[in-house]
Amino acid sequence: MTYGDEQEAACSALLSVLRADPPRREIPLLLACRRQSQLAVGDRIGALRIRRRLELPQRARQTLDATKYPVELLADVHRTMPRPDVPDLAPTDILIGPTAEAAVAGWQAVARHLTLANADLRRWADDPYRTDNRRWHLIADLATVVEALVVADQQLAEAGHLAPRGRDDYIESRLAVANVARVTSWRDIDPSPDHAVPDAPTVTTARGGMVSLITRSEDYPFAQRHLARLLRPVAPSDWAYNDVERHGLRAARAVASGQIRLATVFGEWADRASAPLLAARFRERIDAYAAFDCAMKRLAERNPMPSPYVVTQQSEMVRQLRKHREQQPTPSTLTALDAATHEVAVNVGLSLRRETMARRNIQIFDENERTLRPITSSRERFYVACRRLAEEPAIEPEMLIASRHHRDDLAAALAQRSSAPRRGHRLSQMPAAR
Repeated sequence: MTYGDEQEAACSALLSVLRADPPRREIPLLLACRRQSQLAVGDRIGALRIRRRLELPQRARQTLDATKYPVELLADVHRTMPRPDVPDLAPTDILIGPTAEAAVAGWQAVARHLTLANADLRRWADDPYRTDNRRWHLIADLATVVEALVVADQQLAEAGHLAPRGRDDYIESRLAVANVARVTSWRDIDPSPDHAVPDAPTVTTARGGMVSLITRSEDYPFAQRHLARLLRPVAPSDWAYNDVERHGLRAARAVASGQIRLATVFGEWADRASAPLLAARFRERIDAYAAFDCAMKRLAERNPMPSPYVVTQQSEMVRQLRKHREQQPTPSTLTALDAATHEVAVNVGLSLRRETMARRNIQIFDENERTLRPITSSRERFYVACRRLAEEPAIEPEMLIASRHHRDDLAAALAQRSSAPRRGHRLSQMPAAR
């Protein structure tokens, strides 16, 4: 599951917590799960590079502006949440296991999915905080979660499980979070962090190389990114022979045949996920790799490049297709898979084109198929095929598939929730958000 999938699951669990009846048993377990949820939110705030109050301008320390200091404002609300004494248990002891109380099970799911979402962001190869648009997307998700936690705390206080706070305290906290949420709605956001994928299991070969293993369909985006890193082109200034970083026809043939088989299955997954644009992108690569493979019929290398890690990684992905072909990855996983597959195509095109024209290690037989000659024309079939792969366009922003159904449901339900409900008047008695 990607960050977006985990965040969707966390918001769905929060919505069930707000609509559930007050728990009567397992209160220590509930409070322990609530504490883990608070810790996960604190980790997310820290990952967004929060500045401490002493580092802010003197004027900003009095009243924080949501447009300039949104994360700091959320951190202030997070800091005022009650922190009762809870059992000192490991996360694995409280986040997994059956429970009879719906509210407790909901809190377990909230803490578990928020923690996993943080891990996906932290281990994503592409920096999730690289641009402001990505940061604002993550801040919007964080604001929704913080407001839901404030409302959940109010319900727990009414049930007698938390120390009560004044009515104005809840109102002020929700107003502060609402200001941040409103500012994020005015910003241009980049939903690409929703496609942050977790690490896949890896194994180290006898030669010291790393191979990403496939144990489920969600491991393919990480494995494709690892293959793209192995195929990255060597700088033109590095003319030394390197059998690890330089690649030749053996790697090209393995990647061409393997990516054709992968693209076929990826297109089937996209069809089942009702993502026709992604399915079309996967199938377009079949034609590109088929032309790339046909263009290698009369080619040979002066110095053959073994490329053992590339061949092993590509072989691992193809071999595991039989086990996972009938699975159905989520739309967010498929979007991450498309981005990783695009990176493979670009890198293999750049790397092999450089070996052909710059280093002239890949050459072509003449018409008599007796002597080799360098490829010097950019109209040569192999060079054209490499250029087609290297110049493959990235996915358009409007094609990014990011499911926000549960996040939107939670935001709508919170908008219908008054700040000081009467006893017994909970979200479960309100109309559905959608």
